[in-house]
Amino acid sequence: MTKVSKEQLRKFIEGNNLKSTEDVQAALRDLFAGSMQEMLEAVLVQKSREGIDGA
Repeated sequence: MTKVSKEQLRKFIEGNNLKSTEDVQAALRDLFAGSMQEMLEAVLVQKSREGIDGA
């Protein structure tokens, strides 16, 4: 995993106008939403195939 520098973090905070913990939560949710969606879809496909193969 790549570490984030203080400068990168500072730019992220400034670029997203983060002022509260709610702002941080929303920004992180937006940042990871696509990745989480892809992972969940992959799990569903895998489980679906296991159900078909095991039937």
